[in-house]
Amino acid sequence: MRVLLSLCALLFLSTAVEAQADDLRLPVLKAGKTGFIDSQGKLVVDFQYASGSFFTEGLAAVRKGGLYGYIDTNGSVAIDFKYDYAEPFKSGLAKVYMDGKPRLVDRQGKVHYRSNGNDFKRIGDLPLAIHRNDRTYKEYIIDHNTGDLVLDSIYKHLYVDAEAGMARVSYATPGSDPDDYNPTVFCRAFDLRNCNWVTPDGQYWTISAFSNGLASARRADETGVDIIDQTGRIVHTFSDILLQPTQYDALTFAGGLLPVNVYHFDPRLDPPKLPYAQNQREGFADTSGQLAFATADYDEITNFFPSGTALAESTNRDDRHRYLIDKTGRRLNGIPGFDEVYYHQYRDLDQGFVADRMVARRNDTLLLIDDRGQYDDRFVVLPKTFKYFPDNIHVEWNGAIALISFDYYDEQTSDYKVAGGWWHPASSFITLLPGPVHAAPGGFLLYSSATDEYYYTPEGEVIWHAVLDQTAQPVDVDYMMSGYGYVNEKAKTYRYRDRVRDSSLLPRMNEGLPLPQLVNTNDLSIYVDVSTTAPFRDYSLGHSVYLINGTSDTLAFNTQDQRLYLTAEVDTGDGDWRPIEHLVSSWCGNSYYEVALPNNHYWQVTMPQYRGSIPVDIRLRLRNVEGREDIVSNTVRMSINPGQLWRKRTHYSGGLMDAYGEW
Repeated sequence: MRVLLSLCALLFLSTAVEAQADDLRLPVLKAGKTGFIDSQGKLVVDFQYASGSFFTEGLAAVRKGGLYGYIDTNGSVAIDFKYDYAEPFKSGLAKVYMDGKPRLVDRQGKVHYRSNGNDFKRIGDLPLAIHRNDRTYKEYIIDHNTGDLVLDSIYKHLYVDAEAGMARVSYATPGSDPDDYNPTVFCRAFDLRNCNWVTPDGQYWTISAFSNGLASARRADETGVDIIDQTGRIVHTFSDILLQPTQYDALTFAGGLLPVNVYHFDPRLDPPKLPYAQNQREGFADTSGQLAFATADYDEITNFFPSGTALAESTNRDDRHRYLIDKTGRRLNGIPGFDEVYYHQYRDLDQGFVADRMVARRNDTLLLIDDRGQYDDRFVVLPKTFKYFPDNIHVEWNGAIALISFDYYDEQTSDYKVAGGWWHPASSFITLLPGPVHAAPGGFLLYSSATDEYYYTPEGEVIWHAVLDQTAQPVDVDYMMSGYGYVNEKAKTYRYRDRVRDSSLLPRMNEGLPLPQLVNTNDLSIYVDVSTTAPFRDYSLGHSVYLINGTSDTLAFNTQDQRLYLTAEVDTGDGDWRPIEHLVSSWCGNSYYEVALPNNHYWQVTMPQYRGSIPVDIRLRLRNVEGREDIVSNTVRMSINPGQLWRKRTHYSGGLMDAYGEW
């Protein structure tokens, strides 16, 4: 676990900045410390940091003890170690945190912009930052060069298209009831580069995201849909209700054609003359509004590629494959269908392709195809022992390199696993590795596991390989860890996908109560036993935690997918207990249910043995126990890092069966 936590720290930064070969530096690990190698795999910065990032703009954020600073490519300290957390440099500025409060600093460490306390997000390369009002949760935009307010938080929603330099806001009709959950809502577009409105007040109900300089805007008077450019100029108006642009969030004229819906009858008729599915056909129109083609043979048609082809799914129930079609809507001759196509990091077909190559699946084979449908069927043949999940195949293009990962169930080992690899134009097929592969600066690729770390060239040459130290160590992190208190009602192994992966997280139920000397056995108690250590996840140390029901009743505990509302908190010396762990919430109602613990039974879980730069008193708090106030454990002594008092790492949902996310 210690190794994987450190590797996560390496990967929290963007790898988009290209580095010159002579000053390229890549972070590597040894005995839990981070150093840096050059493009030839030679160690140039010794192993001395608790964590380290990729270099951007000649500087890398590194942590020494509990605090972050920046070093240059020679390993010299450029900005002192004084930050709880530090992000990469972009456009000459970096976001850093002191006491949990964000600010922007320049390459000399001078403060360029200081927030009023709440966090903010930078907008591309613009000197703008998005803040959120902590009371109303509405967002607003500040110019961090001048401190001026650019867009106020009075709007219902704020959407930013950073690449286009545009923003869109939605707002309720002036004078509408503030308690009305469904007020009439208008939308306006704002030019972030010139700081001015480009559409009139009250003219549009919705405006799509800008793409290729254009957006679709639905008129509030229901007279049609305008295609507007970034100045607000109307390029074309679709006034025929039977021919309307498809209302995707991102509208594009890729290949000179716009996706449209073509109707037989007015879709607003009540009752309709035809069921909606029979009334509608998908098609494409040009920038003058002329219909190029419409078809009922395909749906989920992508945008057109530079080659003049698009991908479409057959509507034939007996042939739900995906095919390449031309600009007349006809299928390319001789190109067979595919079961699924994966491109960039998205699966939704309406996102459009971002490269002239993509990854497709036919049966148990992953194929690399171009936008004319040509392919090499040697790409990846999935092992027959893999029971993989097609929805969990992920493809991300890093320049000309395709990075691939997918979840699968290995029937030989009876375990859920992740496999990964990459494709490069210099090779004809991919070699699978037992884990995901990550893009690194300079076109290099990083593969790491609990035991090994590799850097590869795009052609597959190994420039660095290290066997990682597997000696269990205390948990040294700079963020709030998420919950680990998984429990069960029966004495059996509980394993759910990737969430509970090893025996240190599996609960145990025991008949009787063999620990009367440790706790008050007449009540519900939590006891942290620091007299011994226990394994915590992969290669880290922890302490056993006992949740004991010494009452005469069976007690019900509210859980999220059998995870207790159990978190650690610390007293930093002022008597104010502050949480250092958090629980990621689930959006799925099926995640919430009770788990029962009979009287004279206990659960045992393992908490981390924390080690950092600040000595603290620490205890556990259990919330949401039926009919009871919060339960707290005994107090023990550990040490933590400053970032653990406030920083939550973003958790991205891995799919339908991982309903967890941060909002």
